[in-house]
Amino acid sequence: MAVAIYPLQRAAQAPVDWVRDASAYLDSPVKTQSELSTLRQANVALSLQAQLAAQLRIENNRLRSLLHLQQSLPPKAVAAQIGAQASDPFSRKILIDRGSVQGIEPGAPVVDETGLLGQVTRVYPWSAEVTLITDRDAVVPVQNQRTGERGLLYGEPGQGQGGLELRWMPAGADVRPGDALVTSGVDGIYPAGLRVARVTAVFRQRDTAFARVLCTPVADVEGGRHVLVLQPLTPLAPAPPANASKSRVGSGARSPSAAGPPQGGERPLGGQRSVGAKISALGLKVRNGCTYHGVAINVDMDLQPFDWINPCGYAGLRTADMAGLGARASVDEVAQVFAEEFAALWHRGGDAPNMTEDRALPQPQRT
Repeated sequence: MAVAIYPLQRAAQAPVDWVRDASAYLDSPVKTQSELSTLRQANVALSLQAQLAAQLRIENNRLRSLLHLQQSLPPKAVAAQIGAQASDPFSRKILIDRGSVQGIEPGAPVVDETGLLGQVTRVYPWSAEVTLITDRDAVVPVQNQRTGERGLLYGEPGQGQGGLELRWMPAGADVRPGDALVTSGVDGIYPAGLRVARVTAVFRQRDTAFARVLCTPVADVEGGRHVLVLQPLTPLAPAPPANASKSRVGSGARSPSAAGPPQGGERPLGGQRSVGAKISALGLKVRNGCTYHGVAINVDMDLQPFDWINPCGYAGLRTADMAGLGARASVDEVAQVFAEEFAALWHRGGDAPNMTEDRALPQPQRT
């Protein structure tokens, strides 16, 4: 009996099956789209978590490297984070979240887990400004790790090969791409042996006495976050008082040696102002049958390295600069005054320029 009525049951059930299948077919795209949207949202969330986890792994590795580096450095080292980049677009400076309250000092070296990053140039109570080694005004005494030869590494952000140049290297110096440069330690600021840069290119020309050596920093000067601030080996001298005497250009300008010792029990205002300090010099060079004459004046310099040498070979002679004497003028402003005086001298046919006015250097306008 069941066998006999089975075809009739299937015929009666067929319309129901057709309606159910059609409904499922119509509902399937909507359900699939909803499930797809849910899966996409979950994928975005998982991707974000993966990115955060990767960043945490990178920071963890850097912190481990910093901890290992801190154990090999002098005990006084303060951990800090990079907070922002300085607003001046023409300089390479950053701000860190540690200041004088945490013991940060001007001149302190700043390193990351790979090498030297820069130097503290301004200190505030809870923050500090760091000038990167790629800044145009940065100079680091370095040593070639392979040969032991010393040199000066200058920041040069516009040269496009990493932002550093090893200057005043003789054309025949043994320096090649790939050489590692470390701090020499002769300046009394940076500890010896800190990794600084790697040589990327060396250019030598027959008509020049020095090679052009381009380098790239080993520290992450663009994207780092965690740093260590070291204690400088030699504390920097305090800034000159605001009422310090102004320096002038001309035959009437007097160097500290001409002024003589302080009178009336006055205390000297620092070593660069002591008797016998040199602030300017004349130069003469003969090359290819031509003579070249020049004049140099120390405007604003790092005088610390001059404590290690005898300028011009005279024992006891010290070096001063205009900034140390209180004359806050830029190199361009000093050059302008020199150019005007020499132009006046040339116009008068070689007579000595009139220096009776004892012209003062223009003072920069501060905003």
